[in-house]
Amino acid sequence: MRRRLKSRRYPAARGLRRALGLVALTALLYGLTAGVRGLILRQTPTPAPEATETPVQTAAPETQVSDTFSLPERTFYAIQLGAYSGLDAARAEARLYTGRGAAGYILEDDKFRVLAAVYTDPDDAETIRARLEAQDIPAYVYTLRAQQVELRITASQGQQAALSEAFAFVEDAMGEIGACSLALDRQEMTPQAVQDRMQSLYDHGETVRRALREQVPQGADAVADALHALLEATQNAISAVKSQNSPDAIAMASQIKYNYLDVVCNYVWFNQTILAAMA
Repeated sequence: MRRRLKSRRYPAARGLRRALGLVALTALLYGLTAGVRGLILRQTPTPAPEATETPVQTAAPETQVSDTFSLPERTFYAIQLGAYSGLDAARAEARLYTGRGAAGYILEDDKFRVLAAVYTDPDDAETIRARLEAQDIPAYVYTLRAQQVELRITASQGQQAALSEAFAFVEDAMGEIGACSLALDRQEMTPQAVQDRMQSLYDHGETVRRALREQVPQGADAVADALHALLEATQNAISAVKSQNSPDAIAMASQIKYNYLDVVCNYVWFNQTILAAMA
């Protein structure tokens, strides 16, 4: 039975402030056929101009085209330091490790799970788990999965391009944050170099967000709204890393691991939301 991630995530290192989650969605989707969910976006009608002496030429609406977006299957391997039935116990556990470069990220599904880091390579996760065990720190590899989803989208070419760039940016951002986290741990990057990379990534993300808002306003469709929320959560995570004021590598390591986990968990939640709507 697949676990459903909830939207509540609690950062132990930041008191009672909750990390960003995605808004609940309704299944306002169209055209479910052969495992492909359809998303139909329409151009916003342009109001007719007031009568004037000189006729005003109005641009013809863009032609609607159909395309399929495939969201790949993804598996992530998180280092779990503990799982608790209560939030207070999870927070207490997380505080023990944030000062040592761990994320201290608390994910709630059926339990409150204290996560130290996340990896895309199971060997990397197992190496870290074994190192922790050697230090008498019990650890477990907790798997997070996003299933493959295909979305059939009917929209204008401009909307198609904006949606495609938004999906691609989130995928690329996850990879970039994860790569910087590993490089920092291996002392292949300095905290300043990480901040510089995150600033560049954030600037690109803002361009992608503007294009998505212009082409696909919020409220157009539930999947599109979820994508807006996912993109916002991703940008907030990147911003938190680039704004880390301390030059200390351990503080930066904890910050980037926390926000990498936040992006991954939001991505998995987005995937599960679409699957639930398709069921």
